[in-house]
This record gives sequence, C-alpha cells and structure tokens, in this order.
Amino acid sequence: MPSRSELLAFAAGIRYALEVVVRKGLDRGEEELRELVEALEYAAYHATLEEILRSTPFERGAEVRVQVKGLPPAAPAGKRD
Repeated sequence: MPSRSELLAFAAGIRYALEVVVRKGLDRGEEELRELVEALEYAAYHATLEEILRSTPFERGAEVRVQVKGLPPAAPAGKRD
C-alpha cells in the first residue's frame, strides 16, 4: 500500500499534468509530460541500482553509471551535487 506522501506526490503529478496540457495544448503538453516521465523513470532506476549495490558485499569497488538515450549520464554514487 502506498504511503500518504507517495499518494500526495502522485496527486500532485496528475495536477501538474493537467495544468501542462491545458496551458500548452495537447501535443506540446504530452511531449513535455513524456520527457518528465522518462526523467523520473531514469531517477528511479538509478536509485534502485544504488540500493542494490549498497546491500552487496562488494559495494566499495562497484560503480554504476546508468545511461538513458537523450539524458546526461548519472553522477557516480557519492558524487552528486
């Protein structure tokens, strides 16, 4: 079951999507929302990989760099701004 904060974040995302489509029109709004979803999926995928690596005994020597077409490479774990 999703937490309260997850449900509120999801509701905020839907509200944002509606505002973007209304403000920019269907075609441009859809394009912007697709880019946002891809960025969120990229961040979730990278966070999942970091979580898996942290739980492994060889974590100190491992480095994961996720590259998604059209997005810049992720910073290595521990080197984020």
